[in-house]
Amino acid sequence: MQVFAIVGESLQQVGGECPEGWVVMREQRPDVGSIALADGTWGSGVLPVVWPRFVGNQKLDLFTLEEQLEVVTATQADPVVKLLYDRLLGALYWSYEDPETERGLALLVEMGLLTPERKAEIVAAMQPQ
Repeated sequence: MQVFAIVGESLQQVGGECPEGWVVMREQRPDVGSIALADGTWGSGVLPVVWPRFVGNQKLDLFTLEEQLEVVTATQADPVVKLLYDRLLGALYWSYEDPETERGLALLVEMGLLTPERKAEIVAAMQPQ
C-alpha cells in the first residue's frame, strides 16, 4: 500500500488516493515524532536551532553610531572595555549562542554604555528565526 503525507507534518495516510498537496512516501512513518520531507523520506521532528552569525562590520552594525563612539571612547580609559571591544573585533563571528555575548552586553549596560532597552533590541536581533 502506498503511504502519503504532508511535507513538514507527521500526519500520514496509508492506502487510498493521494490527497492534493500531499507527497508519496517511501515507507510508513517510523515513529510519531517523524515529519515528512519533500523527497518522500521521514526526518526527525526536531529541527536544529540555527543562531545567526554576525561577521565583519555586521557585528558593529548592531549598535548605533553613538553607541559605537561611546564604547570606543571608553576603551581609552578602561582596560576591561578595551578587552571586550578587541575580542568583538577579533572574533571570526559574533553569535548570541556564545554565553560570552550575553556577559559582554550585560557589562556594557552595567557600565552605562548601553541602555537595557537597546540591549534587549540587540539580543532580539540575534535570535534564531
